[in-house]
Amino acid sequence: DIVELIGRYVTLKKAGKDYKALCPFHKEKTPSFYVVPDKQIFHCFGCGASGNVFAFLMKYENITFMEALKRLAADAGIELPTTPSARKQISDNERLYRANELALKFFQMELKRSAQARQYLQTRGIHPATIERYKLGWAPDAWDGLVKYIEKFNYPIQDFFRAGLLQKGERTNHYYDRFRGRLMFPILNPSEKVVAFGGRILKEDPNAPKYMNSPESTIYQKKQILYGLPQARQEIREQEFVIIVEGYMDVLQLAQAGIQHVVATSGTALTEEHARLLRRYTKKCVLCYDSDPAGVKAAMRGGQLLFNEGLETDVVLLPAGEDPDSLVRTKGAEAFLEFLEHKQPYFDFLLQTLEEQYNLEIASQRSAAIDVALEALANIKDPFMSGFYVERLGNRWHVDIPLLLNALKRKKRQLQQQRQRETTTENTSGETAASSTASATPSGSSPVMLAGAWRAERDLLVLLLTHYDMFAPVVSDKLFPEEFQNPEFANIYQYLLQLEAPLPEDIHQHILERLEDEHVRNVFTEGLLQEFHQPDQHLVDCLMRIKIAYQNSQLKRLREELRTLTPGSEPFQSVMLQIQETTRVLKELKSRIYRSHPGAPQK
Repeated sequence: DIVELIGRYVTLKKAGKDYKALCPFHKEKTPSFYVVPDKQIFHCFGCGASGNVFAFLMKYENITFMEALKRLAADAGIELPTTPSARKQISDNERLYRANELALKFFQMELKRSAQARQYLQTRGIHPATIERYKLGWAPDAWDGLVKYIEKFNYPIQDFFRAGLLQKGERTNHYYDRFRGRLMFPILNPSEKVVAFGGRILKEDPNAPKYMNSPESTIYQKKQILYGLPQARQEIREQEFVIIVEGYMDVLQLAQAGIQHVVATSGTALTEEHARLLRRYTKKCVLCYDSDPAGVKAAMRGGQLLFNEGLETDVVLLPAGEDPDSLVRTKGAEAFLEFLEHKQPYFDFLLQTLEEQYNLEIASQRSAAIDVALEALANIKDPFMSGFYVERLGNRWHVDIPLLLNALKRKKRQLQQQRQRETTTENTSGETAASSTASATPSGSSPVMLAGAWRAERDLLVLLLTHYDMFAPVVSDKLFPEEFQNPEFANIYQYLLQLEAPLPEDIHQHILERLEDEHVRNVFTEGLLQEFHQPDQHLVDCLMRIKIAYQNSQLKRLREELRTLTPGSEPFQSVMLQIQETTRVLKELKSRIYRSHPGAPQK
């Protein structure tokens, strides 16, 4: 039930026969988000988000349709049919998730027992509520703490080994704990499942790393996971930007200070996958790093990745020796927010850094700096945006702007040629393009553009759904699927004509599932919420407008065909006759529309 599902995420209030709430997908003060139980759909009149239970879960949790399907099936106690190999992979992954969850319970239990770990957290100013929210734990300083826990309850020890929680001695072949004497930070995926752990050692040990992460597995790839994202995503949507920091403690300290739209990478630098993941939640990012050389380098590299993915990126460098954790602890959240006010757009930060690295008074160094700056702009597809930055570069460094634009064009060509060479190399070496296609997110693709009388096509389908018994026999004789200008709506129309009255109760679900493009689905859902006071008149109106749009498209096609033919030839004369007939039909259709709506233009 869509009300029950969405009610888990937002506070719904009754509004007549429907429910309303503040939209979880954009910031608003007055509720414009509606849930319609009888149609099992939702729609926001503010941002246009809409769909069924699957669409809501996919958008809110940022998961695929299959992931949403599995989640809802599990809630309903339904086992989905799968191939043997797929069943094995799902089963293997579920075993890893279970191993991590059991380990989490062990670490949380050990934290309650460890005075040393609790004292450390208290010293760092981490509150009990934050410990609970981020599920912190403690790995005891013993070689077999977790091993004994596993053996005591007879859990399958091999699963914990595969999850990276245990290691195996080369000589003895015995299992032992990977994490020992460490504060444990569980790392969650967007579905809030524990996929890995980060551990911070508390005692000084020159031979041990300060932080240690779980090794990668089938459920954990560092380049795809951001620490703190499940806890931060709602606030990211509301604030409309995300703060990216370096460490786990930075996330905790900022979050408990009320700055909750913050995430950190998990044992790796920012990646393209991270940028794409963030782009699902926001278009704005703020990188917050230390001002030492390593921090500047990380900001340069990370900023460029975000910039390339079309994210509006700012940079904040904190004073030397400071990080968000220490700054908030010593000077309070206000001090951090003050630094945030002085954030720099990434491109300005890049130019400033280049000015410090190169002597712009020397021609060769000036040329090298310009080359780096243009390299940063070469991935921008929007010509107006790249033109804006080129103008900024030219004015700041007193360089001729047309000269820069020509140089940028060359850069873009070089980049395109390089990508073509790489693609050729990949194909030659036997690698398929499927992997690169799979890594690209749906959010990176362009939405389907609706054409012709799309609103009339949509409304006609809505009327059919609402008054199927009355309208289906009439419409089926007067309108053919090929007269639709939008393939998505044509497919729905063809599907509806194959059904028999009465329509199934969950027909709206079936229709929405057939609309793969989110933009089309939103437009259609908006139509489902309409009420037509004169449905029969509106149906006739829609029919006429669809037919006019179709005849217009035919006329355009015929005129284009005529240009390719020799005047006076037989094919030319035949197309001319078709144009005349189409023009006649168009005139008749328009006159009928005019008679129905006397105020409408006749052109």
